Amino acid sequence: MMLANFSLNGSAENHDFEPLTRKIFREAVSELAVKAKETLPDAVNGRVDKAVAIVLSGDVELMADDKAVVGSQSDAGLHYVYDGECECRDSDRPEIDGWCKHRIAVAIAKRANALARERLQETLEREQSTNQLQPASLPEAPASANVYLTIQGRKVQLTLRDHDEDSLLTRMELLLNRFPEEMPESTTPPEGWCPVHQVQMKRSKDGNGWYHKSGEKPDGKAIWCRGK
Repeated sequence: MMLANFSLNGSAENHDFEPLTRKIFREAVSELAVKAKETLPDAVNGRVDKAVAIVLSGDVELMADDKAVVGSQSDAGLHYVYDGECECRDSDRPEIDGWCKHRIAVAIAKRANALARERLQETLEREQSTNQLQPASLPEAPASANVYLTIQGRKVQLTLRDHDEDSLLTRMELLLNRFPEEMPESTTPPEGWCPVHQVQMKRSKDGNGWYHKSGEKPDGKAIWCRGK
């Protein structure tokens, strides 16, 4: 079986990788078939499709020294040994220049094996790199709480986790004491403040109101304002 020769660090025996290796291998075979039709003689094109069927059915066994054993499509018990040339009668036809479907199948199988192995390696390395970049998730703690603090003028959310609520509340109390809440400055004006002239007024002698001098009349008499 041709796919038995296609492995990456033993991944062909790993069922988790098997669907991925088959997908990558089939894509490589498809690409190489297109290139074969573009480069081989026109008389060979029909044989390219048959060669692809032989490869995908697993009837190409790649051997050492560039030899290969190819199964016959018409006779299940017949196999051809390819050693630079094919033994089949079709390979003798002058119009195909020796490019029978068995020879094409061997060529596609060799290149598809190398190409698929390279792409599988790249895919595994890319997935491994992506997994390393993802932050590890923290396990759920028995007790947890989110605390919102203002530290040096910046709003900060801090998550506290602990093994029980009592310990968590003790740590939270220490944290809140360390970073007490910053009270906003009061915007309420003091008593007796004139909203018209933005100045502090004096209380009247009877204690029932406030006043201040806001100017003078042409005759020199003072103009008094009671904040209204």
